[in-house]
Amino acid sequence: MPKVAGASHCDGAQTSKAVNDPINTLVVVLALAALCASAILGELVRRLRAAQRSSEGDAAARRSSEAQMRHLTRASADGLAIFDANDRLVVANAAYREFSGPVGGMFTPGMSIAEIVALDREAGASGERPGRWLADPLPAAHETDRVSEHDIDGGRWVRVRERRQADGGRVISVSDISGVRARDVEIADKTALLQTTLEHMGEGIAVFDGELRLAAWNDRVFELLGLPKEFAFVGTSLDSIVRFLLDSRGVSAIEADAEVARRRYSFWTQTPITYELVRPDGRVIEVRRNKMPGGGFVSLFADITERKRAEQALIAAKETAEVANRTKGEFLATMSHELRTPLNAIIGFSEILQQELFGPLGSRRYRDYARDIHDSGTHLLELINDILDVSKAAAGKLELSEDNVRPADLIGAAVRLVSPRAQEGGVILAAAGGSDLPLIHVDERRMKRKRRSEEHTSELQSLAYLVCRLLLEKK
Repeated sequence: MPKVAGASHCDGAQTSKAVNDPINTLVVVLALAALCASAILGELVRRLRAAQRSSEGDAAARRSSEAQMRHLTRASADGLAIFDANDRLVVANAAYREFSGPVGGMFTPGMSIAEIVALDREAGASGERPGRWLADPLPAAHETDRVSEHDIDGGRWVRVRERRQADGGRVISVSDISGVRARDVEIADKTALLQTTLEHMGEGIAVFDGELRLAAWNDRVFELLGLPKEFAFVGTSLDSIVRFLLDSRGVSAIEADAEVARRRYSFWTQTPITYELVRPDGRVIEVRRNKMPGGGFVSLFADITERKRAEQALIAAKETAEVANRTKGEFLATMSHELRTPLNAIIGFSEILQQELFGPLGSRRYRDYARDIHDSGTHLLELINDILDVSKAAAGKLELSEDNVRPADLIGAAVRLVSPRAQEGGVILAAAGGSDLPLIHVDERRMKRKRRSEEHTSELQSLAYLVCRLLLEKK
């Protein structure tokens, strides 16, 4: 019995344990679920608080960024305006409003571009105001930038730059470029004046930069060199111009390469230089090349064909004159020989008569006549010699025959030569003294020769001046 009773007790305990195990498991499961829910709820609360703090920080950062943007737009000298993706105004600074004219004071955030354009057109302001630069649609999506220039107030120019933003909005900046435009106009006017001056020059001009590329020119240089207009653009190389000119003359490619290299080398080593270029049509072009102060070279081209013809004509005329002069000299030499022969006979016979070598002449007047014949013949011979002297002087071969001469003899001869003309004018010439004067070293024939100046001064005056000097020196 005790054995049975013990067994029954064990079976009841096992049955009670078996009944309580599901309850305990459920309790454990519920406890674990509660713990998990609590953890999840705590994490959710933490994340919500972090998100709230992040949102508040982003809002503060956005407000700070917007404040900084407004400050920058207000401080900028350029006009700035920002529109959102719906083309509504977000912000516009004072400069943008001022550039916009009368309607600038009406701008309010949220105003659409269409409303701004309508306001501008209703205001009817002069110039190209926002109604002009906002009316055009933005470029395509792949074109994010557009720049245009507008006259907003009769000479006041602005540059409008529109940029598309990533969010679809646009940023517009407006800059005053009136000063730049004025300088551009001034530069354009000066450039036009310079080009007009270049075009009206008689010479051709071509300017090459440091890399021997064409930088400036006038049409005259293309006309003189026979260059086509295809070369008339900035950046044309010197090589291409030289090759064209050589090809037009039928120069081979190998020779052209060598000539191009020589021309390039000469620009750096033979400047300044002046040379002549003969065109296929026979025209002669003078080329003058010089260096530019800031680098590069300037070449001037002048048509000197007429000048070369004149020079050739002058050379031909000079040669003709030289031939004529030689002919004249030969003629004078021949004539002088023909005249000297009878004159020498006359002078010789007159000397015989003066000296009465073959007997007395009788009357003294015959001797005077013989002396006059001798003197006249001698004078005529001297004139012939003077004519020859002119020819010799022209040839640079004149020689003096100097000797010691008595001044009294020179004076007496001069008096005798000019006495007839003096008597015709009622003037009586007389020579006295001079026999004690010293000898002078002169060419006697040329001292006695009569020279004609504007006052018809005779050799007698020269002799009188010489005698006076001798007398003064003697005293």
